[in-house]
Amino acid sequence: MVYQNAFTFFKHRELNGIKAPKKTKLTPSDDDDKALNVSGITLEGEAEGEVEVYDTCDSARQKIRAFLSANPAITQASFCREISKTFHDGRSVSSAVMSGFLGKKGPREGNTSAAFHASYVFFEKVRIRDGKPKSEFREIMEDIYDGTERYGSGKRGMDVKKRPDRRYIVSVGYRGHGPVEDEFGQVSMF
Repeated sequence: MVYQNAFTFFKHRELNGIKAPKKTKLTPSDDDDKALNVSGITLEGEAEGEVEVYDTCDSARQKIRAFLSANPAITQASFCREISKTFHDGRSVSSAVMSGFLGKKGPREGNTSAAFHASYVFFEKVRIRDGKPKSEFREIMEDIYDGTERYGSGKRGMDVKKRPDRRYIVSVGYRGHGPVEDEFGQVSMF
């Protein structure tokens, strides 16, 4: 029954001279190419893979989603290829890694992902290329992650080497609610 109805529908269109619409493929424009081009900018520590990161994973995810929605001709795969150029050791960011990173929630969830580090470097280069000042959030992150945190690594920037799901030891007599993470990725006991 479905086949007969479909045949009748398409035969009617054919007899009336109505052609099937052709699929249009979005092609990157010069604006899209410009949006991805950050090749002339090098950040301190980039060659060694040691760029200081002053962003949270949540804000990086927000920037990625905003960038991809503002540039519909740029696919997630082409974005991954472009941000992979920030690695000088041959590493790359696959679409699976990017999807995994985008699927997480939390200021430090995904901090060891190549997608987080590469996208931070990319967006920092975009900020410099466009001549934009540091955001208020960025200034706060620089104050927080200045390398003097109590149990930190002593290095500046957010830790991108250790996963955040480490355990916390709380004394038996502690009556608080346990560790609490704020929007900047800082953990404290309340």
